Amino acid sequence: MFLTVIRCQATAALLNAAYTVEELEFNLSDSESKLLIMLEEPIHTAQAAASKLNIPHVTTNLSATANPVTLSSAAKGIPDLVSQLVNDLSDMALFLHTSGTTSRPKKVPLTQLNLASSVQNIKSVYKITESDSTVIVLPLFHVHRLITGLLSSFSAEAAATLPAAVSLAWRLLLVMKGDEGFEVMEAGSSTEERNRDDKQTRLQSGQNRKFVVWTILIGLV
Repeated sequence: MFLTVIRCQATAALLNAAYTVEELEFNLSDSESKLLIMLEEPIHTAQAAASKLNIPHVTTNLSATANPVTLSSAAKGIPDLVSQLVNDLSDMALFLHTSGTTSRPKKVPLTQLNLASSVQNIKSVYKITESDSTVIVLPLFHVHRLITGLLSSFSAEAAATLPAAVSLAWRLLLVMKGDEGFEVMEAGSSTEERNRDDKQTRLQSGQNRKFVVWTILIGLV
């Protein structure tokens, strides 16, 4: 859905489904959102926040097939409108909020160029290739998971797996550990540095073993 939104030259503002109505209302208002998109099973707190702000909300069905993404809106769109759009590197792609030190989160808009540059840097540093696989344990509303875990894998034509639940991800991890081995890609800066060096050493030593890159996120954000 994220890729669909930015392809339409719209800006995505990702929300945590666990937010309260007040938190959702702040995020929707501060980002000046014009539309709330949810899966077929709606999030009632998000609906309430959007309704309070008079923001229309729709649902979408993301199937595993190659069918076009459709919204539950009664409004009729222009056929094949997206093919007429030409994306530009200056298009605003992602809207974020800072967190932590300030009393009020600050807006951080990122362009498509910002995202593309970050993705290429991550892919280059970790030497992600099409033979790698990424398992993303936690949700994608955090930019680090979206860019480091998902978009960098897509850019390298690597496989990316998003289990429906964290517990399923750990089970998958245990199964794959005995088969291929794994690397911890996200678990704090020191761990990232160590595993990046380990991977570089193996590549330089000429080992042809397939490298499985895991995005393992420690703690809840």
